[in-house]
Parts: sequence; structure tokens; C-alpha cells
Amino acid sequence: KVWAWKEGRVRLLKKYVDMLYIIFPFEIPYFEKKGVVARYFGNPLIDRIENDVRLKGSREDFLKRHSLEESTFVALLPGSRKMEIDFLLPRMKGMVKVLNDRYPGRYHFLLAAAPSVDISKYGTCDGVTIIQNDTYSVLRHSAAAVISSGTASLEAALTGTPQVVCYGGSPISVWIARKVIRIDTISLAHMILGRHIFKEWIQNECSPEALADEVVRLSSDEKVICGMKADYARMRTLMGETGASFRVGADMYDYLKQMI
Repeated sequence: KVWAWKEGRVRLLKKYVDMLYIIFPFEIPYFEKKGVVARYFGNPLIDRIENDVRLKGSREDFLKRHSLEESTFVALLPGSRKMEIDFLLPRMKGMVKVLNDRYPGRYHFLLAAAPSVDISKYGTCDGVTIIQNDTYSVLRHSAAAVISSGTASLEAALTGTPQVVCYGGSPISVWIARKVIRIDTISLAHMILGRHIFKEWIQNECSPEALADEVVRLSSDEKVICGMKADYARMRTLMGETGASFRVGADMYDYLKQMI
């Protein structure tokens, strides 16, 4: 992600790379401006989501698969890195307590476990069900999602789930990040669309009470929900069609044939 930080790597791309295949449409003008030849044929994440067999099932299938009762679900995605989990998980659990105290029985929380994380790392919390290997379904069937910044936020946008994105860590780490990162957003969906469409909370902004208020808004305000989903649809259009990997492979083959 040279456009976010370590921009000096661009000169290495110019020196050693003949053709660069990129996976985000906003990278096109960036690399053109830097004099790097780059081509965009779509993002393979679109195919991964659309080809997920479990997403083709019904809500009833999802409930049965995970032994859940019908409820208003809230997805919790605290990330896969230690820093992300250590920062966000306690705040998520605090949010769960706030919402359970305010609205007993109104919400059920689904924590989508990262495949690379030992499930014991998440601990336990009343009203939270931990689900492994079914993240897209968790997002699809949730009314709102609280997400650590990263690819998961883009996945939520592609599955149409209203979301709030969070980022934080040690004060020194966040201070350094603010100094070196050159972009004004931490969400890929915002970069693709060119504007903010959901809240991003960093460090102290991300409190259990603030998260609880936002979950209520995202799960109940129809104007907010419809507006965010309309923005998601525009973002999806900008990302292009399915079959990105095939088109990249075909273009790469043609390009290499010309060089022989």
C-alpha cells in the first residue's frame, strides 16, 4: 500500500516492475501520476464473496447451522492482529454490556473469529456467540457491524452490512501512524468511493458507549441504512465486474507472449 505509507517504494516499482496489476480502482490515477504502468481488471474479493456457497442459503439455513434463535444480530469483527484484538475486543465487550443493560434481549452479538486466531483469545461474554469460518454469512445476516479497519470493512460493504470502523492501539503507535499515513481515511470503501459513508473512530473516540449508540442508529434508522446501502451499491459498481483473476491471467499471458 505505497499510496498509504512508504511511498519511497514507488521508485523500486518503476525500476523492477514492467507491468503492475492493481486491485483497487483508486490506484489507477495514483500510479499513472507516478509514471508506473498499471492495469486494473477488478478485485478478486468480489468473486470470493459471490461464490461463497453459504451466502446462497437462506436466513433459516444460517440460524440452523449455528443453532441460533431469530434475533437482531450485530456482527463483531475485532481483527486478526494482536494489537487490533487487544484494543477493540474489550471495547466491544463493553458495548455489549451497555446494550444489554439498555435493551435487554434486543440484540444478539456474533463474533466472527479470524481463522488465524486461537479461539480462546476471544474469551467469553454474555450474549455473544463466536462463529468460525462463516464471516460473510455473519455479516450478511447482521443488522450492523463493528469492525476493525482492514479488508473486513470492505467485505461488510460488499455484503451490504451497515458498519462502524475502529482503529487503535498504544498511544505511541497511533501517534506514529498519524504521522506516516498519507490518506484521510482508514477504510477501503471510502477510498474507492472517494468520500466517507460510515463512521471511523480512532483511539479514544472508540468507547463502549459511543459504539452502543452507533449500533442502535445503524440497526434502526431507516434513512441511515438505506443511504449507506445505496453508497455501497455505487462503490460496488466502481469496483467492476466479477472474473478479475481470470482477466488478469489472460492479460498477463498476452503481455508475456509479446515479450518472447
